[in-house]
Amino acid sequence: MARLVGAPRFAGYRSEPLTRDEMQRFLAQCCGHEFEPLFVTLSATGMRIGEALGVSWKRVDLEAGTLRVEQVLYRTPLASRIDGEVYALGEPKTEKSRRTLVLPAGRWPYCGGIAPRPWNVGSVRTCG
Repeated sequence: MARLVGAPRFAGYRSEPLTRDEMQRFLAQCCGHEFEPLFVTLSATGMRIGEALGVSWKRVDLEAGTLRVEQVLYRTPLASRIDGEVYALGEPKTEKSRRTLVLPAGRWPYCGGIAPRPWNVGSVRTCG
């Protein structure tokens, strides 16, 4: 029966990025939140959420101020889940997605006191 019915048409999605003022207000409200470093990373680099969550310390060069996107965190399809795992690390979909990003010096206060180890974002505080 389902073959007789056409799939609904997708009208398209149009994203509306925040303005500079809206982003500054958002980041001000995030000050002290456990995910503040993630929000700042996303806003400063333009990374996708899966790219940011897939970053490991071996891909970050603090001296050069760069971050290499080489893996992403993605939601696994239901049929391929192993032991109930919902998320997995994988490669970006395209070669263009593999890239080196420059971390803006003026917007990157999160690395000074953090050693390359599992990131405890709850311990990072940069706001007055």
